[in-house]
Amino acid sequence: MKLFDNLQSTLDKMDEKFIPDSRKSLLDSIANSIKKHRESQNDLALNFICTHNSRRSQFAQIWSSLFTHIHQLPFKNFSGGMEVTACNPRTLEALKELGFQIQTQEGENPRSNVSSAEEMNLDQLWSKVYDDPSNADQFIAFMTCSNADENCPLVLGALERISLNYEDPKHFDDTHLETQMYVAKGFEIGNELKYIYSRL
Repeated sequence: MKLFDNLQSTLDKMDEKFIPDSRKSLLDSIANSIKKHRESQNDLALNFICTHNSRRSQFAQIWSSLFTHIHQLPFKNFSGGMEVTACNPRTLEALKELGFQIQTQEGENPRSNVSSAEEMNLDQLWSKVYDDPSNADQFIAFMTCSNADENCPLVLGALERISLNYEDPKHFDDTHLETQMYVAKGFEIGNELKYIYSRL
């Protein structure tokens, strides 16, 4: 599978040197947890969860889907929230900047088809609750925001619950740093997931 040139360029820029050692300890622990669950689950599902399923969890789902394909692993990738909003347009624009191609339908909560290569529809993004019928019944739950992590004491269907929190790029909405910070957050999440997948 030949990735789009801009996406491949983004992957080439990723490096574990950008990840602090303290963060690597967490990522190593996550890789070990995934490997442990693989021993008993052939088709392991990963569900990335934040409050509105509009930014960080969407970034994580699409990067995890990409690395699942690259490493040819039998994983299924999902995302969800505590409530339904919409995948934020800034998230989609950042993914385009990072090299993905996206086609978005119209509507209040539109679905966006995300491609990583020619004739390769990688995944579909839209906002939904974590236990939406389209998601897996059992999964490893990755809590990508502290708000969801703190305010959702029980995640139904979780084989394991893992805190993988990221700062919200929403803080930069409607500022001159908006695009830069969304792209940076997308890159950060992708770089950490690349690190995890390199250890599976």
